Amino acid sequence: MTSDTPEPGPVTFVNVFEIDPKDIDEFLDGWRERANFMRTQPGFRSFRLLRALSPDSRFQLVNVAEWESAEAIAAARAKPEFQASVRGVSHEVKANPSLYQAAVEFTA
Repeated sequence: MTSDTPEPGPVTFVNVFEIDPKDIDEFLDGWRERANFMRTQPGFRSFRLLRALSPDSRFQLVNVAEWESAEAIAAARAKPEFQASVRGVSHEVKANPSLYQAAVEFTA
């Protein structure tokens, strides 16, 4: 079935960051604060922040988070505390966020 409306149930939030490798450590401090806030929000399941092994990678950081629903993450991202922390990022970072649901899945 194809639909423009997400199916109910878990969603995966993926955000790939374009950031100068020299700015990553400072960015991680703020990201940890935002992550600590987000993990206390209703509907949060898990997150992982991945760091590129090569400084030449276009996307130096990749955030992958699991949420109960699109509505849950939207509500958390709309809170003033989260919005204020995002505005506080002091260096140039291009974020590319989107929500996904599994299309095909394999397990061991």
